[in-house]
Amino acid sequence: MIEKKNLSILIRIFSYSILTLTLIFLINNVLTVWFDWPGVKKLFSHYEIFGFKKLKEPLEGLAMSLSYIQLLFYFLCFIGVIMFVLKSLKQTLQTDSEILKKITAYIIRSSFWAVLIVGVADFLISFMVVEKIG
Repeated sequence: MIEKKNLSILIRIFSYSILTLTLIFLINNVLTVWFDWPGVKKLFSHYEIFGFKKLKEPLEGLAMSLSYIQLLFYFLCFIGVIMFVLKSLKQTLQTDSEILKKITAYIIRSSFWAVLIVGVADFLISFMVVEKIG
């Protein structure tokens, strides 16, 4: 059975992992959409794992390397979380709660403003196209 001391370590690892995996997911989306990296999905499709259908053109060269780098990000963040938690064993769950609350609030605020600014820019561009301005 899990001891009470080990339970708090597992809770901390789980909590920080959710946060870091979310950040890596967002970073991977930026890399995939803006920088045309292939993404983890194409890597899974290349090998036909997790229910993804095989790609018509298999990944080769740089695309394969970039997909592996994106997958490596997930593993590195999980390893980093474990190292952080094991180095800060004396930190309480209450302190972790405050840290996670602040980081989460920052992510939510920055996401809100990013979506709002992109939406306003999209509105302006669409308005200019419809009204044939510029």
